[in-house]
Amino acid sequence: MTGELFLAWLKHFVKYAVPNPDHKVLLRMDGHSNHKSYEMFKYSRENRVVLMCTHRIQPLDVVFYGPLKMYFRNDKVVEEPRGQNCNAVSVSE
Repeated sequence: MTGELFLAWLKHFVKYAVPNPDHKVLLRMDGHSNHKSYEMFKYSRENRVVLMCTHRIQPLDVVFYGPLKMYFRNDKVVEEPRGQNCNAVSVSE
């Protein structure tokens, strides 16, 4: 996602979240560098959106996806049983 696209999404978010002087809105985001731009921070501040980067404290990233990524990085890829192909029909049966 580019900074421009994220800013467009943020404007859409503000439209429906409707922050006002008495009611700020908290937006949790992963802190990816593509999301960060001067325009995004300026727009957030002007529209009372409080940004909270949670990339280091996301439970699934720490507990599940982190170890899973390490597992696959070590080339321990799960092999498909020979002669059995996974397709939409076999999965739904």
